[in-house]
Amino acid sequence: MTTPLANPDVARGWLAALIDGEGCVYWRRVGAHTVRVITITSTDRELIDRALEVCALFGIDCSVSGRDGATPRHRYRWTLDIRRAAAMQRVLDEIPIQHSGKLQRLRESLSFARGLHCAGCGALHDEQTAGCRNCSVRHRLRGYQAAFRARRAARAAAAEA
Repeated sequence: MTTPLANPDVARGWLAALIDGEGCVYWRRVGAHTVRVITITSTDRELIDRALEVCALFGIDCSVSGRDGATPRHRYRWTLDIRRAAAMQRVLDEIPIQHSGKLQRLRESLSFARGLHCAGCGALHDEQTAGCRNCSVRHRLRGYQAAFRARRAARAAAAEA
């Protein structure tokens, strides 16, 4: 399978078709928090890797996970998740989703998102503006959080071994 990533319009259309056909857009309230996600699940790892490349091309923050399937035929399932509000806003701005229900749920989930943009410079929260104190503090905190998650995962892996 090849996706012409050199042509951004084709890549946009390809990701839109994947979300329209195989994706799921949903949100729900959990206590005081809102969980919002765009998810694409497939047994074809190459398809998910290609979607990850297209997301990176447009600066859409996402993650990929794999897990055992319920049946031997679908032994592994790979999932690409777009969870952060800023990344979902980027999908809405960049990717021409055609499925009316998914588009409506995406807009609804973003309608009550707080703080999509930096209070200091106005950039989306997944971007960092040089010289903006709010951006540098936010990204430094994310670095600490990522390091903490990596240490916790390493301890869990060591405990299993």
